Amino acid sequence: MLQLTSQQIQILAAAPHRDFVRTTVATCRLHFDRECAALGEEASIQVVEGALRNARFHGYRSRQDGVYFALLAFMMGSGFASDRLFPWAAGRELGGASQRLAEREPSMSRVFDQAVDYVARTAGEELQHLRRAMIRIRNFDLNQIGPGNPTDASFVNVALALFTKLYPELWVAVPPLEAVALVEESLTESRRLGLVDARGAMVYLAMRLLLGHHVAVDPLYPWASQVFESTWRRPERRTAELYTAAMRHLESSLRGEPA
Repeated sequence: MLQLTSQQIQILAAAPHRDFVRTTVATCRLHFDRECAALGEEASIQVVEGALRNARFHGYRSRQDGVYFALLAFMMGSGFASDRLFPWAAGRELGGASQRLAEREPSMSRVFDQAVDYVARTAGEELQHLRRAMIRIRNFDLNQIGPGNPTDASFVNVALALFTKLYPELWVAVPPLEAVALVEESLTESRRLGLVDARGAMVYLAMRLLLGHHVAVDPLYPWASQVFESTWRRPERRTAELYTAAMRHLESSLRGEPA
């Protein structure tokens, strides 16, 4: 007579979910092959599992919604659902189950369509706007940024003016007051992460704009979290290492190769 231990029962109960996660990873790999190749299988699973947890947190429990969340995580960053840069997602469409029941509409599919439209407008149909912005950022001399204090109110305007020039198409979709709040929020976060100088703040702001506001802890970008996890580094050393890692990632992205 077949007998199963409680541990074996738990493994069997988890098998359907595990299969679904791997199927979702395979779906994401079809559309984000470079990113999945850079991460490897286990890290890609981590990204997908995080997206599924995020979907449930926002009240989306169907497997279809989970796939949407996973695809959007690869497209916009794992924290897209609460990113100030995407107001059409953060706090509006992703309002939770009660809002969806009231609307009686498949809001996750609508969010996905809006994300595709957003990318087309800001990055370009062929990602040409994004590529040009990445080239501008790559060619920008970080030494042009003086030793200013990123906590000064005037620094917000300096940072916003610089990144408006580096990536003008991005800001078309962001209302002026929201843009200021976004930069202020990013500068505050950079300081919390130990980037206390102006150069470090600018490096973090570039990463945040291109890779999402969870970039420091996003499993999509383990090279970033590795820098921030080393708490003993001096601020200037941390800025230098983060800049080197970010530029390596940017170069590989421009070449279309795994980082």
